[in-house]
Order: sequence, then C-alpha cells, then structure tokens
Amino acid sequence: MLFRRLEIDSVGPFAGHHVIDLDSLTAGGLFLLEGPTGSGKSSLIDAIVFALYGETAGAESDYSRIRSTYADPATPSRVELVFTVGAGTFKVTRTPRWNKPKRGGGTTPVSEKATLIRLSEAAVEQELWDSGEVLATKSSDVGIELGSILPLSRAQFVQTVVLPQGQFADFLRLKSEDRSQLLETLFNTRLYRDFATRLHRKMSDASQGVAEKRTAITHAVSGWLGNSAVSELKDEFLELDSQLTEPDDSRLVDRVESCLSELHERHGVLSQQLAESASVLQKAQAWSEEQHALADNLKRRSQLLLQKTECEAQAEDIDVVRQRVARHHQAVIPAERYSVLLNLEKRLKKREEVTRSAFRALPESNFPTLGGLDPATCDITQTLTELHQAEEQLRESLTYLRMMREREETTVIQEHELHKRQEELAESLKKLETIQERQDRIPEELVKQEAQQATAEKHAQQLPAIDSEISTLTEKLARTTEHDALREHIHHAEISHAELVEANTNAHAHFVLINSRWIASQAAILSAELEENQPCPVCGSAAHPAPAQPTDEHASKSDVEQAQEELNRVRVQLEQSSSNISALRARSAALLDQLGELTHESITSSLNALQDQKDEAQVAQSSLEKLRSTISALRHEKEEAGSRYARLEAECQGLRERITEEEHAIATAREEVAKAQGDASSISALISATEENSATIARCSDALKAYEAAQADVIQAQATLSVALKDASLNLEEVQAATLKPSEAESLTASIQNFESAWARIHGQLESPELSALTGEETAHVDEADTAAKVAQETHSDLASQEAIMKEGIKVATASGKMISTAVTDWAHELQKIGPLVRLDQLAQAGKASRTNVSLQVWVLMRRFDMVIDRANAYLSRFSHGRYELIRSEARENERRTGLGLSIIDYDARGEGESEIRSTRSLSGGETFYTALSLALGLTEVVQEENGGIRIDTLMIDEGFGTLSSEILDDVMSTLSELAKEGRKVGIISHVDELKSRVPNQVRITPSKGKGSTLSVIS
Repeated sequence: MLFRRLEIDSVGPFAGHHVIDLDSLTAGGLFLLEGPTGSGKSSLIDAIVFALYGETAGAESDYSRIRSTYADPATPSRVELVFTVGAGTFKVTRTPRWNKPKRGGGTTPVSEKATLIRLSEAAVEQELWDSGEVLATKSSDVGIELGSILPLSRAQFVQTVVLPQGQFADFLRLKSEDRSQLLETLFNTRLYRDFATRLHRKMSDASQGVAEKRTAITHAVSGWLGNSAVSELKDEFLELDSQLTEPDDSRLVDRVESCLSELHERHGVLSQQLAESASVLQKAQAWSEEQHALADNLKRRSQLLLQKTECEAQAEDIDVVRQRVARHHQAVIPAERYSVLLNLEKRLKKREEVTRSAFRALPESNFPTLGGLDPATCDITQTLTELHQAEEQLRESLTYLRMMREREETTVIQEHELHKRQEELAESLKKLETIQERQDRIPEELVKQEAQQATAEKHAQQLPAIDSEISTLTEKLARTTEHDALREHIHHAEISHAELVEANTNAHAHFVLINSRWIASQAAILSAELEENQPCPVCGSAAHPAPAQPTDEHASKSDVEQAQEELNRVRVQLEQSSSNISALRARSAALLDQLGELTHESITSSLNALQDQKDEAQVAQSSLEKLRSTISALRHEKEEAGSRYARLEAECQGLRERITEEEHAIATAREEVAKAQGDASSISALISATEENSATIARCSDALKAYEAAQADVIQAQATLSVALKDASLNLEEVQAATLKPSEAESLTASIQNFESAWARIHGQLESPELSALTGEETAHVDEADTAAKVAQETHSDLASQEAIMKEGIKVATASGKMISTAVTDWAHELQKIGPLVRLDQLAQAGKASRTNVSLQVWVLMRRFDMVIDRANAYLSRFSHGRYELIRSEARENERRTGLGLSIIDYDARGEGESEIRSTRSLSGGETFYTALSLALGLTEVVQEENGGIRIDTLMIDEGFGTLSSEILDDVMSTLSELAKEGRKVGIISHVDELKSRVPNQVRITPSKGKGSTLSVIS
C-alpha cells in the first residue's frame, strides 16, 4: 500500500487548506513529521485513517478530533487521500459530520459525506485528481467499496502500517488469539481454516451417516419387536441391541435366526390341528344344511296347497273377464278406422276454409273468373288449369320486367361512362395544345444551350496550361520563403559568431594570464613539496630557511589545463560557426540565381490571378457534362413530343366516334324502358305488383290441391270403415258399445295373466322332486344340527386365526430379521469407510489423534510466525547489541492454547552472561519500542515475500524515538535508512530535534497561539 497525496481542509489543529505530495515526500524512502507536542502530527495520521476507514487511528482518539476547532463555522472539514493498492489507484474524499449554522441562529446537523474514484496513473502524473471512474458517492457505499479494496481492517491497519501513539507495541503484546486473526489476514491463510472447516463438516456428515446406520439397527429391532409372535422376547432383544457396539458382535443376528426356527416349528403343529378341525366342520355343516332344507320344503308345500284352493275359487270370474276382453278385441279395428275418419273430416273442413281465404285475396280486376271461388262447388280440375295458366303468364311478365330493369340500370352506368369519356376527350385536347406549345419552344432552347456549351469547352481547354503555370510559381514561392528563412538564420548565426569571437578572445587572454601566473608560482609549488632534512631539488641543500610562499595570484598546473580546455572548446565552436555561416550564404546565393527578379509579392499576385482563371475553367469544365446532358434531353424531348402528339390526336378521334355510338344506344334503351313502364311509377313498382299477384296465385293453387287431397282421404277412410264393420259382423253402435278404454282393457288382461301365471306356478312347484316326495308327516331337527355346526365352526375359526397370526408373524419376522441383518452389515461398512476421514479431522481440529494438540490453521500460522520472529531477531540483535531474542511461547492464554504467544530471552539478565526467559511486558519503554519495531519490520518483510500475502510498502511510526539512547537511535536510524534504499517508505512522527538533521524530507508543523497549526513540506 502506497500513499500518494493528502489534502486536508479544517482538520484537527489545521484551520486552513493544506496539500502534501506524498510521492515527492516519500521519494527518498524516509520522511519525518516534525513539530512540538500537540501541534498536530498525530492528526495527520488520524486524517489518513479517517479517509480510509471513517474512523480515527488511536484507540483513545475521538471522532470529533477530525473537525478543527479553528475552522470557519460555515465551512465543512474535508480529507482527500490518493493511495495505491494491488487493486489500483484510488482517491477517497470524506467530510465528517458537523453542525452548520442557521441564518436565524442555532445549527443544523450535516451528516458525513464521502466519494470514491478510481484513478489511472496517467491522471496521477497529470494531476487530474477529478478525472476517473466514480465508484461510490455515499458514505455507506464508500465504506462497502473500500471494504473489498483495502486488504486490512482498521484494527489491522493501525497494527502493521500506521502505528499511532499508545498502540505501537500492541502487536508485541497481543494475545495469541488476536495475533492469530491478524496473521491470518496478513498471510492469507484462511484457506487452511476453510479446509479444516470443510473437512470437519464432511466428517460430521459422515458421522451422521454412521449414526443413522446405527439408528437403523435400533429401528429394525423395534420393528422386529412390534410383531406379536416375538413380543415375549422384547427384553432379551432390547438388551442385545444396547450391547451392540462392535461390528463383529453377531449375537443379535444369531438370536434372530434361532427365533425364526422356533416360529416355523410352532406353525407346523398349528397347521395339523387346523386340517383336522376342517373335516369335522364340513360334516356338521352338511347335516345342518339337510335339516334346514327339509324344514323349508315342508313349509313351502303347505303354503302352495293353500294357494291352490284360492285359485280354484276364482276360476268362474276369470271366464267372464275372458269373454269381455274377446268382444273388445273383435271391435278394435272398426273403432280405430272410425276414429281415423273423424280426424280426416276435420282436416277437410280446415282445408276448405284455407282455400276460400286464398281465393278471396285474388284481385277481381285481374282475375274475374277466379275471385271468390267456392272449392266445394267448383270444378277443381278446371280451376287448377286456369291457375296454372295465370301463373305462367305472370312468370313471363316478370322475366320481361326484370330485363327492362336491368336495361334501365345499365343505361345509368353507360351515361356515367359517357360523361367520363367526354371529360377524357376534353383533357386530351388540352394536352395536344400543351404539346404543340412545347414543340414551338424547344428549337430556341437548343440554340441557347449549344452556344453555352461552346463557350464552356473553350474555357475548360485552358485548365492544363493554368495548372502547369501554378505549379511552377508555387515552387518559386517556396524558394522565396526558404530564402527569407535563410536570411534570418544567417543574421542569428552572425550574431552568435560574433559572440564566439569575443569568447575566444577572452578565453585566450584568460589562458595567457593563468599560464603566466602558473610560471610565476613555480617557486611556491616547489617549496610546498620540500620535506624537512631532505635535499632541495633545485639547490640540493637540506636546510630550507625561507621557502617561497603562495601569493594571491597563485595558479596551479590544473588551473592551466582547465583554461587550456576552455580555450580549445571555444575555438572548436568558433570553427563550426564559421563553416555554418559559409554554407548558409552559399545556399542563399543559389536561391537568388533561381528566382531572378521575382519577388514574394509578385509571385503571390500572379498565383492569385491564375487561381481565379483556374476556378473559372473548373466551373466551365464541371458545367460541360450538365450542358451536354441538357442538349441531349432537349433533342430527345423534341422527338418524343412529335410522337406523343400523333398518338394523342389518334386517341381523340377514337373517343369522338365512341361517344357518338354510346349516345345513340342510350337513347334507344330509354325508349324501350318507357314503353314497358307505361303508366306505372317505375319498373320496380311493376315488378313488385306482379310478384305479389304471382305469389297469391301460387297460394290459391297450393290450397286447392291440399283441399282436393283431403277430400280424397275422407272418401278412402269411409270405404275402409265399411270393410272393417263387415269383417267384424258388427254395426257402428255395437262397435262403440264393445270398445273398452285402454286402461280398462289393460287391467282386465293383466288379471287374466296373473291368474294363469299363479295356477301354473303352484302346480309346477307341487310337482317338483323335492315336494312331490313329501307326505307332510316328516319332522326336521334344525336346532340340534345348528348347535353341532356352530361348535365345529368356532373350534375351526379359533385354530385358523392362530395359524394365520402365526403365519403372518413368521412373514413379518423374516422380513424384520433381514432388515436387522442388512442394517448391521451397512453399519459395519460405514464404520470401516469413514475411519481415515475421522483421523484426518482429529488431526486438523487438534482432536484425540493429534499429538501436538495444535489445529491445522494454527500450525500454519506458527510456521509463518517463526519466520517473522527469525527476521525480527536479526533487527533486535542489532538494536540490543545481542542482549535480546524473541521466541514463540506455547503458554496457554485463557485456557486456550494457540502456540502464538511471545516471550523474550535476556542473555544478560543478571550479568556475567546468565540468561532467562522474560515476558515482553517486562521490557522498559525504549526496549519495548525497538523490540516492537523489530517485530514490525520482520512482519512486513515476511508478508511481502509470501505468495498471496499483502504487500506493506509503507510504515508510519508515531512514538518511541525519544525513549532511545543516542547509540540505539543511531542503529535504528541506520536500519530504517537501509530499508528506505530498498524501496520501503518509512514515516517517523516525532518532536526529537536530532531527527531533523538525519531526515531531509520533512513535514514541519508550526503551531500559532489561538490560530491552530500550519505545515510546510521540505522534500
């Protein structure tokens, strides 16, 4: 995690607006937040933690610390932090809740606000802090988003990255369980916890299966004991079930098999007894049935004899009834035919009235011989003939009238079509006039367009020559531009050359001066090389009473060499400048030769004129195609107009002839229709009257035919009745007297049938074998036979019930026994299957099979923690000069062993090299500080090296440096500087003055009495 930029407004003791470029501040790796106690150093840490988590850093810090007490009451406080994590670079902005003043007095509470934006590195480099993807705009949503972005919780953050006052040594003093949670997050070892949890869940599920299999045995035993055949063995089987704890215990299954054998033996005995009782029952039931049959036959014989006597007494009355019914049957046919005759006479009367009504409807004016005809007196055949003739005449009239109506309707349509053709003729005549006018104008337009075409072709032919001349002048214009630029370059080059000439003169003079001074300083140079009691290289004397001393104008050989190098450098530049000016002047002369007397202005003027000519030629060229197309279209139009005029003139002549023909046809049709209509209002009215008369004639004809048919039916019925009376030898009065009502005839016939049926039934039963053999003196022993059969039935039923119960009991016992055997086998297999799984779970959960009593996730953290301690001890040995060493403690905390405790070995506990193991809480303030620092450094190193671990790039320490001795402070600062060189960012928050000279990159905080604090950044 890297902090890139911090911006605050009215936060803590800072009343104003401040920005800290953390990228620049942390560029050297090590930086200092410096200021007096209470000036606001910790408030900057609070601002960072508040931006990330919405809370302050210190455990004792209050949320209200974020809002500055020096802030303008109407201005909100604000914290903006740009930071980079593995997920990318983000900008979070938070405004803490505050009370906004009202206009009329009082305040209004304003809730906390926050926004979160994802930034690209390009936006960071260009300082476009508001250019990014908005992820959240509400405080709650920002908290949720940061929860997934930030790798650490607030508590873990202040234990590993930002170490506020009072909490720096927390990780050193954490309980094992709390330290376990932090290490699990840092090293991303939750997968081991999840694996152990899934393993335990799988084992629990498997154990549940074993328990279910064992419960299945108990349920099977309960099902076995629910059978009444073995219920007396309940205690024995319950005891065997409770004693079954090992899969190789076969007593329960063996006892089930022996019990089944006993049940089969008992069933065999019962089956033999049941067969014997069945034979006794069969004999008793047969005797009982014989006695019951004898008693029933004696009773039935007595009843039949009584019924026979009653029938003999009714015989005479039945004979009288038979005669009455026979007379009725003799008169049935004549009676039925007489009834038919009466119905037909009624129908004939009705038909007569209908016919009279139909003939009265005929108009006498049209039908003088038929109106008011009486069907009873008329000649029906002749009348039907007249009706048929009248109907035919009306049908012919209708056909003619309908034809005339169609002719009339067709005439209306023809008149409409005639009107349309007359309009069409008028329109065609107008078109002929228009075409003629156009034919007269086309030649004039052709002459005009052809003249324009000739002019355009003339202008267009000049375009290639114009383009060539423009190209030539454009090249020359470019050379004038180049020549102007060259003149400017030559001017600047000459100025630079003059400066180089002056510099060369100065450098040469300086070299001459320095060289002269060096020559003059040779004595002083030699005297500086003299050694006591050593001979002088000039005079050879070992005594040097007055060696020459350097003067103010003393020069060394290196000064001469430096002046020589400067002179050479200026000379080289002067030569290069001279060559450059010569080349520029040569190019300028060549360009002037090419241009001659042409100038930039003359060329530009000529180009403008040529461009106007080119535009005119291009316009002419672009119009040529349009002109050619227009001329072609006019010529085509001229030809087409002539053809259209001839074609249209022929069409007009045809229309005139057709109109004349249709006018004649319409006049003829109108005359025929008027003749057919006569005095009637219309042809349709004539058709309606004729149709009505035709319908009336048809009704009269139908009615007369129906009357004639009804009359014939009456005559036929009269003849049929006469024949029936003759066949029955009866007259009409005798028939009416002999005829019975249907119900009466049916009743008398039924009484005869009942008597005959009863007589036949009685004689038939008395003559049956079982009754004809009886004399009436026999006696039936029913009670004795029933008693014997009942006793035999009860005995047999009791034995059958016992056998059925025993048989069902054996069936149920066999099935239940099989269930017990299967359940025991399944239970044994399940136990065998989950054995390895149970052992693995016990190892992962520190169960009975574990020798270390350490769970899997704790064991993994212990290995990581050992690595952390090893790295921390390297720092601790350096800071304590070999006195202290951290070790992992196995001590229990709150009766719970985690293996993540910490103790410290003191190798100089009592002097003279004696060592002892001490609690980390026994260390002094300075010892606690550098021990906690060692642990923090070791932790961050191991975390960054682990695959999947969280990268901790920044460490900010807010206490402890004032407790260190100068020697240890040197070691600590040296170590932190080395870390900074390796790319780590270490921030120190302290008021120790000595640190100001050690750390160049600083944030200096200056308090002002009554005005809060301000800060300045030195980087």
